Amino acid sequence: MPIYNHPQRHNVLLGNEASPGWNKWFGDLKNQVNEGEAPEGIQNIEASVGIKLPSAVTNIIIRIQSATAGDVNIPENPQIEFGFDGQVITLVGEDDIKTVTLHDGDGLKLDSSITLKENTNLVLHFNANKRLWIEQTRALT
Repeated sequence: MPIYNHPQRHNVLLGNEASPGWNKWFGDLKNQVNEGEAPEGIQNIEASVGIKLPSAVTNIIIRIQSATAGDVNIPENPQIEFGFDGQVITLVGEDDIKTVTLHDGDGLKLDSSITLKENTNLVLHFNANKRLWIEQTRALT
């Protein structure tokens, strides 16, 4: 007998040998929530290309570094490929020498410019109405 019917698709049953019940449901829910949050492979950023979104999931962790030694400034508009409304990306710098600098403007709304070097993080969410990636938080090293 169901004790909770989710309006979209979940039936949660009391556990028995025929039905795993709560543990199965929460395990599935955890897998759904975490889907898309594993870091993608490192993107080597070129100034003429900018940052590309590797997939269309809601939460993406993108590890980035310059394609060559030294800092790369992205002159492209937009600096980061547009996503969908509410999408969240976390940019993680991977190298202290191959850094990537982003500036306010050209598809980004930042508090100030940021240079992504090793372990520097920038979390952005996409606002489709404004066609902007908007800064939520940053962690500098």
